[in-house]
Amino acid sequence: MLKQKLDMTNGRRKMFNTRKTSKKRIDFLGSNKTVSIEPAPKPSKLDVPSWYKSTKHYNNPHGQTNSILEGLKNQDQNGEYLATYKMCVPFIDALTMGYTITLPADIYVHQEINSQGISLPKLTWKADWVLVDEQSQLTIPHLPVPYGHTPLFFRWYNNWKVQTPVGYSTMFAHPTYRYDLPFTTLTGVVDTDNHVNPVVFPFFIREGFEGEIPKGTPIVQLFPFKRDEWQSDVVEEKNIYGDSMIKQAYSRWYKKTAWVKKNYS
Repeated sequence: MLKQKLDMTNGRRKMFNTRKTSKKRIDFLGSNKTVSIEPAPKPSKLDVPSWYKSTKHYNNPHGQTNSILEGLKNQDQNGEYLATYKMCVPFIDALTMGYTITLPADIYVHQEINSQGISLPKLTWKADWVLVDEQSQLTIPHLPVPYGHTPLFFRWYNNWKVQTPVGYSTMFAHPTYRYDLPFTTLTGVVDTDNHVNPVVFPFFIREGFEGEIPKGTPIVQLFPFKRDEWQSDVVEEKNIYGDSMIKQAYSRWYKKTAWVKKNYS
């Protein structure tokens, strides 16, 4: 059935289709060896970091609480409560969107001094297959190195092939909000409906880091999307209700009025 919602920014009524649609399918293809040694990509919602899980929904002068009801009761002097990012639906959507590839074995990072006296990372592992390789810096002329990272250019190896329906591509990027990781994976878009090989993921190591990157660490997040053609335009808004009508009027306004649930399984 179709449901009507009032678009308060311009006074017009829009029709939002609330009917369930069939799921698109993404396939992760691996050989017998790949299946036996490398964990398959998994929905990102299954790889939520511990710092997110331990965060409370509210933080206010009366102390933290994980209860939404208690958060509403414990308001500050301005009649407002301090919701943390755990109550921000766009934040959660980005964190749990798509699929995540994790490291299949432990990697050890050691710092070595080169002939110029510069400390640079050397990566080793005990697995009997290739996890990482180092690329010549001549392949990335003028590419800005992420701030606080060494200029050595590495690639995560991956033996899983990603296959999407015709007309769908995949964006591969550093895991969302994982600024706590000792590396940064670069972003790339691959037309995975046509590409027949596994994708490798370039990355840089954080400057001065030495230690273990443990098995199971998320190294890249996958975002499948449909290739549509877009045209931009600049339109003067005519809001007959005034700015006050489009402000958040109550708790969880966005989730209750605009949000659409995403599902990756």
